[in-house]
Amino acid sequence: MANQRISELDRRVTIRTFIEGQDEAGGNIKALLSSYNVWAKVENISGSRTLENLQLQYSEAYRVTKRYERTRVVPNNAEVLYENDLLTIGAIRLQNEGDKQFEIITAYTSSSNVSASGTVTPVVSEQVNYISTGGETTVQGTTGYNVVLVFRDGMQYMTVTGAPGDKQAQYDPATGLITFAYPMPADVQVSAYFIGE
Repeated sequence: MANQRISELDRRVTIRTFIEGQDEAGGNIKALLSSYNVWAKVENISGSRTLENLQLQYSEAYRVTKRYERTRVVPNNAEVLYENDLLTIGAIRLQNEGDKQFEIITAYTSSSNVSASGTVTPVVSEQVNYISTGGETTVQGTTGYNVVLVFRDGMQYMTVTGAPGDKQAQYDPATGLITFAYPMPADVQVSAYFIGE
């Protein structure tokens, strides 16, 4: 794919990113975090030996090439929507060409994927990021949500309604307060994702 031309990025695709975690009952949650359109070059590579060697079962495989954006790096758990098909990402690599960088995404459809028009995914309605100053046990969140994913320095803390224990955070939907069992040291990153419709 040497000498990639910007003019070859002539297809509109939608990149959808997600936050994943577990709810209070231990069930898995996958909620839409962002969705944005980009121009890309899309090539059907079905029958590729690389994918066959990985023993992936797929209906069609694609190579999606897009400009690399430092502020919107595509994570491996993202999805690509292309011509009403939902593509699951198998691999992502960066390619440098002079002063330009491209993300080369290998993605595929499978019999287990549903079309993009038939999917229903919970959506992150609000997000709160906080850096602790040291000693606090609470973070002010947003009121009125039933499902909240809370991460402290990248590790998920199980959200509970009762008193929090180790690796747990209590969320009060009436006040929006997120309470931890122990005081935080300084410079702890807390991220809370409030999931709604």
